[in-house]
Amino acid sequence: MFTPLRLALSCLLVAFIGGVLLLAGCDNAEPEAIGDNLLGVVTISENLEVLEDLVENLPLAATLRTGNDLTFFAPTDEALNNLGADMLGLFRINSNQDVVQKLLRRHLVPGRILLADLQDGDLLQPLDGPPLEVRVEDAEEGEARTVTVGGARITGSDLETSNGVVHEVDDLARNHLTLAERLRVTPLISDFADLLTVADLNSLASSGEPRTLLIPINSAFDALGTARLQSLERFDNRTVLSKILRHHALPGLLREADLENGGTLTALDGSDLDVRAEGGLTFLSEARVIVPEIETSDGLIYLLDTVVLSHLDLAERLQVEPQLRDFYNIFGDASLLGRLGGDETFTLFVPTDASLEPLGEPFQDELRLRADLLLRTAQYHVVPGRVEPDDLMQDGTLTTLGDYDLRVQTIDDVGGVAAFVGGRGRVAFPPIETRNGLIYSISPFILPPDLDLEERAVFGALYTFLNTMRNAGLTPLLRGEDPRGEGPYTIFATTDAGFDGVSLPPSTRRRTMEYHILEGEYDLGDLLGFKPIPDSLFFRLPTLEGDDIRAYPPPPGLGVGLNCTEVPIFDEETGEQVATELVDCTRLVQPDMRATNGIIHSIDGVLELPN
Repeated sequence: MFTPLRLALSCLLVAFIGGVLLLAGCDNAEPEAIGDNLLGVVTISENLEVLEDLVENLPLAATLRTGNDLTFFAPTDEALNNLGADMLGLFRINSNQDVVQKLLRRHLVPGRILLADLQDGDLLQPLDGPPLEVRVEDAEEGEARTVTVGGARITGSDLETSNGVVHEVDDLARNHLTLAERLRVTPLISDFADLLTVADLNSLASSGEPRTLLIPINSAFDALGTARLQSLERFDNRTVLSKILRHHALPGLLREADLENGGTLTALDGSDLDVRAEGGLTFLSEARVIVPEIETSDGLIYLLDTVVLSHLDLAERLQVEPQLRDFYNIFGDASLLGRLGGDETFTLFVPTDASLEPLGEPFQDELRLRADLLLRTAQYHVVPGRVEPDDLMQDGTLTTLGDYDLRVQTIDDVGGVAAFVGGRGRVAFPPIETRNGLIYSISPFILPPDLDLEERAVFGALYTFLNTMRNAGLTPLLRGEDPRGEGPYTIFATTDAGFDGVSLPPSTRRRTMEYHILEGEYDLGDLLGFKPIPDSLFFRLPTLEGDDIRAYPPPPGLGVGLNCTEVPIFDEETGEQVATELVDCTRLVQPDMRATNGIIHSIDGVLELPN
């Protein structure tokens, strides 16, 4: 069969041998094989350069060079480039060469088949995969007929060689790959493939049984955020990761027609996926199907725009939420995770890790030392049942585990109405939906009810003060168990930073700490209301130690100062004292930390005993 390309090559050959370019003399030339074999056609064709690059290092190259009577339906550069640079990059990875070899073997059919030989309905058996169906559309007058093989359209004429025929086609057949092979060479779903490896769950795509994978595309994993992805990959979270991945797999073949009437599907992890159709779109739980029914040899793939997490229970979802990890640990220490992962429904108000950060690393250790405080703290953040966002848009009271009252307040804010729980915790919307309830993140943290002075000091991050009180034998006073009475007491508690560089000898430790304690309860308003004693700048606060603290009301500036040094200021001309400057004051840092048996004011230094 004559083709323009064959004719031109024949003419060039005649010109080369004869030394003279005589185009007219080529009119009657006999057709010659293009190249000396199938690989030669691929090499010299301007339309098959990408294919040449892929074949170069494959065992298939030898088949194209020495095999007998093969027909090669060769994907053109345009067909392969349409797959995208990322996919072609995966094709070139050495570990994927077996998959590329399999892809191209599907385009090779034994025998020498010319274009004219192909008839509508023919089935051609390639070297790999199931038969390729031939479809032929009759040509209109003056036009060539359209021929497709396995869905790929033949774009050129017969290119005959010594060992076969090449037909250029506009697509690459991939439906004979297995699920596992398709994952290896599809960059759009590489994150899912990588997580299967992390979870040691590659068998999910290579079980040998028909299976449907519901695969979130990479941008869906990107939407989870880097921190959450890293959390999923943690070794101690592998069980949850496995559950998430298995939730995206179904036994058998799920056809698109099976989704039209909605309903419920059971995933391989045993939990349900809700199917619904809205506005011509199909949703599986919270994920939208963006590409259905990608065929493979052992299953189907659906591409989703979202990673489905709503099947996780409260405990599992907390486990993989990186910004809520600290309180997940608190729930664990309080032995509540089992209940949060059960069949009961709860609403959680969980402080973010950032909101707990000011409490420092010792906070959770201090909670573990106090089982009752630990349990109350955890229970105060758990409300039985579902508390919907609308329920938080009106003032009221919720009842938590342990029968504590959790106050809900709303205020008008710049962006609308803001909701607060526990007097201070601002609620973030929307909540995280889980199988058995809702999770709202809050900031800052909220205080459990009925805190004594010791417990309130924990939530004030006054850890060095607490240890010093323990060493001084004054813990019973903080707990309301002191022989002198249950209080109330007012305590000036030095911050951890205020203890820097201070060492209290055992001989004076108890007296020094008693010097920081007043009988009675005095809030900041009370302190600001005291009047200095006559002819002085301060008023006296009698302490348990027996000596008085000198307290200076404003001025000197930023509130009450304790045990200031009075520096006289003199007029340079008359030498008379005209004022007094207060220096080296111990200042209140955080006043009015209230407890059931008193009040704590944190201060920025240790008060020295009077000489």
